Amino acid sequence: MISDEELWLKLKEFKVFRYQNNEPDDIDLFGKVLSDHINEFLMYVMSLNMSLKLYPLVLRMENKEGFINYDYLFHCDMILISLITSLESYLVRNFRKLTPKAKIEDLDMVNFVNFIKEFRIEPEYFKALKEHSNHEFNLSDVIPKRMEFQQKNKAKIACKLFKIYLPTLADKKQDTWERIFGEKNSYIALRHSAIHAGIINSILKKAEGKSIVNENIIASASLDISKFVYKLDKSISREFKKSECPNLYAQKVEE
Repeated sequence: MISDEELWLKLKEFKVFRYQNNEPDDIDLFGKVLSDHINEFLMYVMSLNMSLKLYPLVLRMENKEGFINYDYLFHCDMILISLITSLESYLVRNFRKLTPKAKIEDLDMVNFVNFIKEFRIEPEYFKALKEHSNHEFNLSDVIPKRMEFQQKNKAKIACKLFKIYLPTLADKKQDTWERIFGEKNSYIALRHSAIHAGIINSILKKAEGKSIVNENIIASASLDISKFVYKLDKSISREFKKSECPNLYAQKVEE
């Protein structure tokens, strides 16, 4: 079990700070994030703070062997759902912010065709192509209303348009990617189970002696997702410099 303080100490490795904390280290980290990171990273940090509000509570809850604590199961599921929502919101907001900066004619066409097929935006694409008679229009003109970035193929294909390959982003062996987006027992798979099967599914799994969402999964998910977001933020920063795209960043470029 990782204590609340230990978890936040580990999260600092990925420039995640406890929001509105008066500790000097957190204040310094807040200033660095404002200076060096894009707006959406700061939004993610705030969202993660909200997700982990319940973490100290679940650590205090009784979870004895042979005893099913319904409150414990419910709160663990809620934290995981919130964590995945924080990740998906970060991905979607970033993608929508970047699409006006990308013209179709500048994209790798193989990747763009894969994007069209995966998101089923053929009607939007051909409508835009007819209006412009060429590929001199922005990616933002054809993106769908729902991105559904909790689906790993959609997230991977979309980010590849910006020369960012998500599976090897956090580590070359793709371990972090699989823990987050994998088909079985990943954080997103557990989140889907919590949403669609409900708390009763966690109760039944606990009664059958199967693995459930617990404080250990909450801690590992917080760290893996934060590492993934931090690495993605660095990749976006490399592709879109502050001097060229100041509106993406928390702090304006000094003239």
